Amino acid sequence: MPPFDEILIPEASERYGLKWERDTFDLTPVWTVEPSIERIRDICDKFLKQSYPLASSYIEEPLEFLDSGTFNRVYQVDATVKTDASPAESLETGIAKTIGHFNYVFRVSLPVDPRLKSSSEVATIQYLREHTAIPIPRVLDSSQSAVNDLKFEWMLQTYAPGHKLSSIWDKLGAAGRNRMIQHLAEIQTELFKKAKFHKIGNIYYGRDERESDDSAKDILAKSGSQRHFYVGKIVSNPFLVKNATLKTQKRGPFRSTKTGSGPSLITLW
Repeated sequence: MPPFDEILIPEASERYGLKWERDTFDLTPVWTVEPSIERIRDICDKFLKQSYPLASSYIEEPLEFLDSGTFNRVYQVDATVKTDASPAESLETGIAKTIGHFNYVFRVSLPVDPRLKSSSEVATIQYLREHTAIPIPRVLDSSQSAVNDLKFEWMLQTYAPGHKLSSIWDKLGAAGRNRMIQHLAEIQTELFKKAKFHKIGNIYYGRDERESDDSAKDILAKSGSQRHFYVGKIVSNPFLVKNATLKTQKRGPFRSTKTGSGPSLITLW
């Protein structure tokens, strides 16, 4: 194998908005193009018009930048919807106009793993909503392809107000910290009881099988909406970095953690 600095990074570096930069020990994804705020506003406005076709709506200014991670840019979107009551409704209730305010979160993803990353994120969120009581935002709309006006994959979610635990930890006091730890333990317990998978990988919808190119799927559940899930290729930082330098990389799904001829640390049955 050639030295690390002689490895040629394949077409991933040419994906729109993405560049892999080398640091001392690893590769880091870098945004070369910032997502267009105007395009984000247009997408949100289209969603509102489709959701409330008889109402007048608008996106309030400005879109607030919330945070960014290794692969994502996150924005808060505030929207107002105004609905006129019919003459009969006005006579019955005395209300001529209803005004609703909505808070959304719009997340834009770098194309570090086209289609698979965002497809798995949407499916995982929905799986948790359908099969656990864990409080989690709802995905309202998404694009698991970068072939759109924004030129990035994106997700529109309900806004979940809160704080980073590190910012309030000292203010909770002993009793508050105990309650927080107990709540986190309850979430972990529920996940352990209700999410026993037969393979190691990421969760996808059954309809995403073609996108993930998995021939052996692992059906997890079928909900009342006839949606089913399965475990497919792994999407995580170590695999994505390796995939940026190697054309082929085994990414599961795996039946165990066993590697080579050594013993298995954990085997899932």
